[in-house]
Amino acid sequence: MTEATATDIQTRAADWLLERREGQWSAERQSALDAWMEESLAHRIAYWRLDAAWGRADLLSAMRRPAFQRAAAPKRKLWPIMFRASAAVIAIAALAGAVQWFETGKSAEKTYATAVGERERLTLADGSQIELNTDTSLRAEITPRERRIWLDKGEVYFEVKHNEKKPFVVMAGDHRITDIGTKFVVRRDAGAFKVAVLDGVVRLDDSRTPPKILTKGEVAVSTTSKTLVSRQSPRVLADAMGWQRGVLVFDRTSLAEVAREFNRYSTTRIVIADPKTAALTIDGTFPSNDARAFMRLAQAVLGLSVEDRGNQIVISK
Repeated sequence: MTEATATDIQTRAADWLLERREGQWSAERQSALDAWMEESLAHRIAYWRLDAAWGRADLLSAMRRPAFQRAAAPKRKLWPIMFRASAAVIAIAALAGAVQWFETGKSAEKTYATAVGERERLTLADGSQIELNTDTSLRAEITPRERRIWLDKGEVYFEVKHNEKKPFVVMAGDHRITDIGTKFVVRRDAGAFKVAVLDGVVRLDDSRTPPKILTKGEVAVSTTSKTLVSRQSPRVLADAMGWQRGVLVFDRTSLAEVAREFNRYSTTRIVIADPKTAALTIDGTFPSNDARAFMRLAQAVLGLSVEDRGNQIVISK
């Protein structure tokens, strides 16, 4: 990689990061960023390293300034330009080092993935346990200096071996989850993010809202515009974890949501043909890999019309 190419990459990475943090971010811009990241490992490294550097700078700045200064300090129009210049230096060094590290085969990063309908439970190098749900992809870097996970898509259960000197951090888009000794689940779909704390405490950071401390039973759900935190009962949390037993649990759930859940686990797609049918609700527990069990219930109990087209099930009035 030439120096000019590396400079172009880090400059583009800085532009993406500035736009995401300062501009009106949208699902379309997220898709464009995802596409750029997929083009090259160098693109992903430049963006991740720069994003991490920004996060550390924010934290140090907040720690060093008194509260009254943080509240009263005016916004400076020049800082994005200054940041871009500093980012160039940081990213060039990080990019060159990271690419060399990758090319010499010494990277500690490992990739784990499941196909549609698959689950996998494994133990990381630090002793932490993770379980990947259907159609999930993540990268893990466990080193003597840090423990970091990048969730690219899907859903993962984490049972973290706590270490105060080496935080366990999960990155999911612009969300950062830091373990403070806990068991938690993270789900990342197109345009949506969810973290549920089953035990212990986590810290949630993103680019739009102040940091949040989530304790046992709390669930944070984020879209492109907001993050909502609620507390859920042990039963509701257990139902949501039914996928670990190979089942999906529904409680007065709309057929539209039921179809979306089943479609995560199978290449046979459920299609709800009309809005009135989509708004109907059902209760029940179904094998996650058996969409036709739901089809039979819809036909026998709800009296709906079901058309099995092989790789597509169409349900209507």
